[in-house]
Amino acid sequence: MAVQTGGIQAAINYLSANETPQLLIVEATETGDALFERIEALAEVCDPHSNVMLVGAENDISLYRQLKDLGLAEYFCGEVTTEQIISAIDSVFGDEGEVSQSRVITFMGSRGGVGSSVLAANVAHELGQQYKDDVLLVDCDLTFGTAALTCNVEPKQTLADILAQPGRLDDTLIDRVKFKVDDFMSLIPSPAQLAGDPEVPTETFEAMMRIARGMASYVVLDMPHQWALWIQDALLEATELVLVTTPDLAGMRDVKNLSDACKAGGNGEGSRLVLNKVGMSRKTEISAKDFTAQLGLTPSVSIPYDPLLFGTAMNNGEFLAKAGKSSKVMAEINKLAEIVSGTERLSKAELKARAKQAKSRKKSAWSALKFAK
Repeated sequence: MAVQTGGIQAAINYLSANETPQLLIVEATETGDALFERIEALAEVCDPHSNVMLVGAENDISLYRQLKDLGLAEYFCGEVTTEQIISAIDSVFGDEGEVSQSRVITFMGSRGGVGSSVLAANVAHELGQQYKDDVLLVDCDLTFGTAALTCNVEPKQTLADILAQPGRLDDTLIDRVKFKVDDFMSLIPSPAQLAGDPEVPTETFEAMMRIARGMASYVVLDMPHQWALWIQDALLEATELVLVTTPDLAGMRDVKNLSDACKAGGNGEGSRLVLNKVGMSRKTEISAKDFTAQLGLTPSVSIPYDPLLFGTAMNNGEFLAKAGKSSKVMAEINKLAEIVSGTERLSKAELKARAKQAKSRKKSAWSALKFAK
């Protein structure tokens, strides 16, 4: 802990030449426009990931809301007690501890057309159904995303609306955009439009992910087939990285490149390899054994080629479980969901208890919303 005198201006001077701490508490005597000018100057030298608490002179609820909207962790007025400071710190960093427990499952195809997006959506659905827990699917392919088609929804707002408002990024904004697919699964869809720049600022995507991880036990990312900085960061930060490919030479090469890049970044050893469309070209495809020998990665699942099942599900806007619950494809998808969940399949009693807890959480949230209104 370091304590310095001089108020918010001293903090600006100090941070101009030093690293921002995880927690910064500043006192300001300024009011009105002068206060916001100081805060803007502080923001220019402050790391966006830092938690900033402000002790100010005005006791005004509208000011409090404005400051919270700007991203301040907490605002105090007048005399501040030790208990208030401790409670605020516990609230900020306690929430981070809970968020870190959620699992981020990132799907990346070796190239376009290998079926990574369909598998991401269906694994997300099965995670909710198998474990009776909240799942958030984020379609990160801003140009060609298909998750909305798979889930049969027509969204009014998309991921692009979230990323376009970095200054307003909070759980309220994400709640407004996400679409409830069923009791356990929600979707943040992509705009799937050619207009606009698909490049995403890394810090904006990271800020969204910090909030998203607090909204569900499982966050499933469907990544586009690109190689931008924000996509690289998403792959490296994943709890489970699922690399999807078809069993051919180009697929083997591309998976090796992706795997090597992730290993170099520190998140390649836990990659899951999925072979999709197995059996489409039996005479020429590369076997799972050959993939293991060349890459050192044993396929977690091998999903058989079944164009009728996949085509029927897509055309009807339904999940594969409905189109072919007893199929070999669903057996492999269920297996993959169990692998990436990080837990064993639960008993009926445990599933019933989880479903009851999820229902209770939703009821409590709705009660809080009505109270707020």
